[in-house]
Amino acid sequence: MAGAAHSSEDQVELLRGVIDATRLLVVVADQTGVVQLINRAAARTTGLTEAAWHRPIWELAAFPAERELLRGAFTPFRREAFPPAVMFHLTRAEQAPRGVDWDVRVVNDRPEPRIVFTGVEVSERLIEHQRLRQAEVFQRQILDRLPAIVWTTDEKMRTTFSAGGGLSALGLASGEVSIIGTPVTSYFHTEDPHHPAIAAHLRALAGESTVMEMAWFGRRFHSRIEPLRDDRGQIVGVIGVSFDVTELKQTAQALHESESLLTRVVDANVIGVFFWEENGRITQANDAFLQIVGFSREELLSPGISWQALTAPEHRPLDQRALAELRATGRCTAYEKAYITKGGVRVPVLVGGATFDRPTAGEMAGAAFVVDMREQARLRDAREKLLRNERAARVDAELANARLQLLVEGSQALSPRLNPNEILQSLAELTIPALADWCYTVHRGWDDGNMLVASAHGDPNKRALLARLGPHRPEAGDDEGPGRVFRTGEVALYEDVNLDRLSARAWDPGEALVLRELGARAVLCVPIAGRSGVDAVMILVSSQDPLRYNREEVLLAQDLAARAAVSLENGRLLFEALDAVRARDDFLAVAAHELRTPLTSLLLHIQMLRQGLARDEADLSAFNRSVGAVDGQARRLSNLVDGLLDVARVGNNRMGLRFEEVDLREMVDDVVSTMAADFRGAGCRVLVTAPQRATVRWDRDRIEQVLTNLFSNAIKFGAGRPIELCAAVRGPMVEISVRDHGIGVSKEDQARIFGRFERAVSTRHFGGLGLGLYITAQILRAHRGSIRVESEPGQGARFIVTLPRGLEEAATFTDSPMAH
Repeated sequence: MAGAAHSSEDQVELLRGVIDATRLLVVVADQTGVVQLINRAAARTTGLTEAAWHRPIWELAAFPAERELLRGAFTPFRREAFPPAVMFHLTRAEQAPRGVDWDVRVVNDRPEPRIVFTGVEVSERLIEHQRLRQAEVFQRQILDRLPAIVWTTDEKMRTTFSAGGGLSALGLASGEVSIIGTPVTSYFHTEDPHHPAIAAHLRALAGESTVMEMAWFGRRFHSRIEPLRDDRGQIVGVIGVSFDVTELKQTAQALHESESLLTRVVDANVIGVFFWEENGRITQANDAFLQIVGFSREELLSPGISWQALTAPEHRPLDQRALAELRATGRCTAYEKAYITKGGVRVPVLVGGATFDRPTAGEMAGAAFVVDMREQARLRDAREKLLRNERAARVDAELANARLQLLVEGSQALSPRLNPNEILQSLAELTIPALADWCYTVHRGWDDGNMLVASAHGDPNKRALLARLGPHRPEAGDDEGPGRVFRTGEVALYEDVNLDRLSARAWDPGEALVLRELGARAVLCVPIAGRSGVDAVMILVSSQDPLRYNREEVLLAQDLAARAAVSLENGRLLFEALDAVRARDDFLAVAAHELRTPLTSLLLHIQMLRQGLARDEADLSAFNRSVGAVDGQARRLSNLVDGLLDVARVGNNRMGLRFEEVDLREMVDDVVSTMAADFRGAGCRVLVTAPQRATVRWDRDRIEQVLTNLFSNAIKFGAGRPIELCAAVRGPMVEISVRDHGIGVSKEDQARIFGRFERAVSTRHFGGLGLGLYITAQILRAHRGSIRVESEPGQGARFIVTLPRGLEEAATFTDSPMAH
C-alpha cells in the first residue's frame, strides 16, 4: 500500500510537471466555477500569483459579455449541458487582454467533478484575421468607388467576378453585372469570335494584352484586357478593366469645335489674341498681338519672355486682380493697362480674358483679347490736355489773385507791428483758413532765450484746446520737424502724417491727446529767417487733407514768412537799439556813481589840507593821513579809468601782451603783499598754496591784473571771511583757483557774469562797473587760457583759471561774442 501510495504521488507530481511544461494554458475549476489550479503558462498570461488563483473563473474574463457567458454555464452546473469549447479573453494586469480558444473537459474526480479548460492563445491570429477582413473591405470599397468596371473570367470565358463604380453609368451597382458563371458571349448576344470584345478575350487567353474601345448600352468604353495567371504562371482566365469615356469623347468633340471657332477668330486679326498660362508662359499669339508688342512669334513663345514681364510695372497689380477674378469666375472684366514693346515703347491697351476651364486649384490657362488703344489714348490725352490747360490757367489766375491779396493783407498786418508776440500772432491768424486749418509758430526768443509761441485755429470751439498746447522746444539734433527746419533752414513738408509718432517725439502725453483731438493729416514747416540763421518756424497744419500743400501754397507760405522775418528783424533792431540806450544809460549812471565817490572823497581831503595849510597848523600825522587818503582815492579813480581804457583797447584790438619768464610763487606773493591793506580793511585772511619753484612764461602785468581782479571780487562778496588761493602745475598746464566764502553765484547767473557790464547783484549794495571779470576773461583768452566758476548761492564761489605754462609769441585781445 505504501508503494502504491508512493506511486500515486509520483504520478501526481509527474502530471503536474507535464501541465507546467506545456505551452497550452490550463485552468482547473470545480463545479461552482472556482479555480483550483492553473499552470505556469496561464499564470504568466494572467499575471496572477498562487494566492490569487482561487476565484470564480468568469472573473478571469476581460469583457462583460464573456463573464456573463461563463457565469451562466456554472449556474447551475450541468455536466451534459456544459459547452465542449468556449472563446474568451483573459484579463491581464496593466496590459491588453489576450484572446484564448478553450477546449473544455468535465473530469470525474470524486467526490465532485472538475472542469478542465485547455486553451490556445489566438490573439495574433484574431488580429491578422481582422486585418485581412479590413483589407478585403477596403479593397472592395476602392473597387466600388473606382470609375471603372473590373471583371474576371475563367478559361472558358465564364464570369467569375465583377465590380466597379463605372457600372453606375449602366444603372447597376457594383457586382450586379450578372450572375457568376455567365458566359462573356451572352453580354454581346453573339458568339462570333471576330467580335471585338470576344476576340480580345480570346487573345488574352492566348497570353496577349489587348486595348480596345467600343460602344455598349449606348455608352463608349475604353477597355484593357490581360491574361489572368495562377501561382505557377498558368493562364486560368482573363482580367479586364473598362473606363466610361462617353463624356470625355463628347467634351473632346465640343473642344475641337470650339478650338476651330477660336482659331477662325484668332486668325481674323481684328484684335490681338494670345494664349497664356498662369506661370507667365505665352503658348500662342496671332499676328495682331505680335504687331502690338513688336516681337516675332519665335521670340514671344520662347521661355525668356512672359506676359507678366510685358506689362508696365505700375499696372501689374491690375493683372493680379484680373487673375483673382479669372480664378473665381472663369473670366475677367476688361481693363486698361500698358504693354512695353520690344523697343521699350509703352503701348496703351484694353485687355479682357477667359480661362479654358473654370479653375478650382492649380495653375490656370486661357486666352487674352487685346485692343490697341494708342489712337484712342492720343485723342483722349489731347482732349484732357486742353481741359487741363484751361483749368490750370483759371486756377493760376485765381491763385495769383488770392496770393496777391493775402500778401497785401499780410504786409498791412505785419508792417506796423514791432513786438515779436504781436508779429507771430498776426502771422498765425493770416494763414487761417487760406493756408491751414490751424497754425502754430515758435520763436527762439531774443534776450533771455525763452521760446515765443503763437497759434490760431479756424474753429472757434478749438481755440481754447489749441491754447493748451505748451511751447514746443525743437531739438537741434531732430531728424525731422521744426528742429530740422531750425538746423537746415529748409522747408519741410509731411503728408499723410503718423500722428502717434509725431506726438510721441515732440510733446508730452497730455499734449499728445490735444494733438489727436486737433487732428493733423498734413504738416508744412516754413523757416522764418533771422540775422544769423533761422529765428522762428511757422507750422501750418491741415486736419483733414493729407495732400493739402502744393508748390504754389508752399511758395505763398514762404513769402509770408519772408515778410514776417522783415517785421521781426525791425522789431529786433528796435529792441537792440532800446537795449543799447538802456545799457548806455545804466552804464553812465553806474560810472558816474563810481567816479563821483572817490572824486568827492578826494576833493574833501584836498579841502581839509588847504584849510590846514591856511591856518598854518603843523599836525604832521593828520597831514599824512589826509595825503594817504588822497593817494588811495586817486589810485581808485585811476583803476576805474584804466578799466574803462582796457575795455576800449579790447574792443579795438589794441592791447598787446609782453611775455617773460615769471616765478609763479613770487608773482602770487607780490599780488597778496600789494593788496594786504585791502585784505585787512575787509577782514579777510588769505591762505596761499603754490609750488616754491615753478617758472611760467606769461605777461606778468596782465596775469597780476587777473589775480587782483579775482581777489577784489572775493573781498567784495566775501568780506569778513577767509580767501583761499591754490596754484598747481599739471603737466603743460597751470591751474589757479581763488575761493571765497561769500554770497555765491546762482546757476542762472554763472553763464553771464563774464560779460561786459554784467553783474549778478544790485549796484546799490555792491559797487563796480561790471568790467573786472570781463577783462579777466579777455586777458586769459589772449593767453590761450580759460576761466570758469563753481558756486552755489550762500556757499561762496571758486573761480578756476587754466593757463598754458609757456607761450612763445605775443597775442592781441579780440573781443568775441563767445566771451559775453
